[in-house]
Amino acid sequence: MVKKVIVKSKDKLSTAFYAYKNLINIEYEIIVKNGGNVESVAERNGFANTSGELEKEILLRFAKEDFYHLTGIRHSEVTKLIEYDRNGKTQSDFYNDVKLQKVTIADIHKSPQKDYLLKRLEIVKNIEQILDTTLNLTDYDGKLYYVDSQTKATKSKNSVKSAHCFVYNNNNSINFSEAKNIFLFFSLNEVKLFPSVKPRFLTFCCNPCSVIFKESLDAENYNYKHTKLIVLLRKKDCNNASVKTLYIAPGYIINKPNLLKKEIEYYKEDKTRLEELLSHPKITPEFKTEIQVLLNI
Repeated sequence: MVKKVIVKSKDKLSTAFYAYKNLINIEYEIIVKNGGNVESVAERNGFANTSGELEKEILLRFAKEDFYHLTGIRHSEVTKLIEYDRNGKTQSDFYNDVKLQKVTIADIHKSPQKDYLLKRLEIVKNIEQILDTTLNLTDYDGKLYYVDSQTKATKSKNSVKSAHCFVYNNNNSINFSEAKNIFLFFSLNEVKLFPSVKPRFLTFCCNPCSVIFKESLDAENYNYKHTKLIVLLRKKDCNNASVKTLYIAPGYIINKPNLLKKEIEYYKEDKTRLEELLSHPKITPEFKTEIQVLLNI
């Protein structure tokens, strides 16, 4: 039997697919100052409130079925493309069909929403870069808050109901005007307690559920009235079990010598990180000495 060879194409659907394929093996581990709406949803669904004893983290991860949501294919108005999740097909099947070239860029070009979908594919291709350079994770309650232009009163409306948190990016290399403001939304799908020894983490596992992009935030700003949660961000590559720290809020690591020892490479990589830490108003003389000893300064 001749094995079928899948040839990598350079069209936008193929490049988005292979970029996303790499993401499936990556997890973003985010220590948060509080669980925000993610934690509230978990409690409403019957998970015990043990937060008093535990660190809290949000784990962002990517599955095959999420590729369908992120590409926006359900908006295509093309029968072949919107049949996933019906007639025996699943959203994971879309990922597999793109891999096997049963769905191609030619199918996207048949859609009256072609221009919108091509922009979504460009964002999907860049998700890893967006997350690596976006040092925020923001609480989200399913509502968009805005100021009424006539009454000046703050109002809200439902938007992305299934989402519980999001990251915001306004610094990327994507070449279309709406990419100035990209919002990647995530929804809670699992809660677990890990590990069995201290420090123990209450882990909220979240998967991507939507993408919104805007040229301007003047009319609708998702950042408004939503609290940033992140205090530490790590990127884990499950293929080789490597972990890289991308961000630590200076106030989080202050006076925590054991954590400092684990994260010393993070401060060696960038001198400004160390300067921010040493100038923090809550740093103690003892902790400053510990830093100087560890870094030989």
